[in-house]
Amino acid sequence: MKSMKARIRLFLLCFLLVFAGRAAAEPMQLNITGEERFRPEMRNNQDFKDSADDQKAFIGQRIRVNFDVKTESGVKAFIAVQDSRNWGDVANNETAGNSSTSYGGTTVCTQAQVTAGTACTTTAGSTGQYATKGSDRQSLDLSQAWFMLENIGGVPIDFKIGRQQLVYGDQRLIGNSNWTDNGRSFDAYKASARFDIVQLDVFLAKLKETKGSPSDSGSDDDLYGLYSIWPFGDAHKLDVYYLVWKNDAARSVNTYGARFAGKAAGLDYTAEAVMQSGKWSATVDQSAMAFAVTGGYTFADFLGGLRIGAEYDQGSGDDKADATVHKTYAFGFGTNHAPYGYMDYFSWSNMSDIALKVKAKPGPVTTEIAYHIFALNQARDGWYSAVGNGATTTLGNTSYTAAQASSTDAGSEIDLTAMYQYNTAVKITAGYSMFTPGTAAKEHGGGTDGSTWGYGMFEFAF
Repeated sequence: MKSMKARIRLFLLCFLLVFAGRAAAEPMQLNITGEERFRPEMRNNQDFKDSADDQKAFIGQRIRVNFDVKTESGVKAFIAVQDSRNWGDVANNETAGNSSTSYGGTTVCTQAQVTAGTACTTTAGSTGQYATKGSDRQSLDLSQAWFMLENIGGVPIDFKIGRQQLVYGDQRLIGNSNWTDNGRSFDAYKASARFDIVQLDVFLAKLKETKGSPSDSGSDDDLYGLYSIWPFGDAHKLDVYYLVWKNDAARSVNTYGARFAGKAAGLDYTAEAVMQSGKWSATVDQSAMAFAVTGGYTFADFLGGLRIGAEYDQGSGDDKADATVHKTYAFGFGTNHAPYGYMDYFSWSNMSDIALKVKAKPGPVTTEIAYHIFALNQARDGWYSAVGNGATTTLGNTSYTAAQASSTDAGSEIDLTAMYQYNTAVKITAGYSMFTPGTAAKEHGGGTDGSTWGYGMFEFAF
């Protein structure tokens, strides 16, 4: 931990010295901002079985300090130092033998296991895991660290290099996952061209470096992107994109799609469709799709701007009819928390979601209620709460096989949220959610009992 802190201090010192030197030659603007965020959470019955005592409660925190520098010559630099941890994960006097309460066991399925319908791997919890998992050595890091050249050669083209956030559209494919305490950033190059008729971004992100040698070109994880935004007036725009996710030497998934969104006379809408092709593995092709449609109307003069909206999301699953084709839509870089229920039991993979959402501000508190009806797209495929390099199932049924499943009824969820803006710097948010499982939950190793989740979040920005 001391070495990590020392490296970050040295990095910041070099950063400030370099730009202090630049300031002697030209004016420089330095802006320091930050945030402190604390969020107690409680979750009960994640396996949908009252017979198992699996209630979890913890307090998460995130602290960020941002250094934003700009020079008159069009050079920008940004560094965000972040400390993210759960309270009690790291004691002030932590030693190798210092562990607190037991950390619960986890069940993780590789994508190969889920595709084949074979048993997943369960790792039991132990009293020694907690201090290791929450180690202080993992808590302090650079959330972002990049610099950017603006208007290169007098042309509206920017170039950014370094650890940065990539946020596009509704963040269904690529987002910063800001709900999580760690968030998400990418080590990437990005070039942006900004014209009246289109904004075009081209980027290359390194997701994982396995060896680091120049000859090791086929075994790393990379993400390539071409994302264009076409405005239609001030209120409507069309996004067209092409993304390539190379997960290993054999996997190369092509994701291409379009999103149309806008607002007019109180109405708002989005429509997004995605297709996937390429190779899931050396012997398995990728052929999948997903789409989402949202719409709403805001009564501007009623209850502080009452909005009533509806949404339908669907991501393809695999019917297991052809072992040479992987039909599960899989793209692990989106922000799943907002669109598919706040309990995070679903991602945009092997699912459908019908949602009704109502939001209003009748007084100083903004309130929101959302109701979701979930189904699996294919009963014989897995139940995915997140899909990245592998797959994490919500229930973790170690005895489940795809051939046993027959129901797509996953269940329903209701989310209640209240937000109070205490002042310009302080915001307080509270939420409570309830999930009622369907038949598919039992087939995938869960039970028939409901699950609950609640939180209170305190944010201070400076």
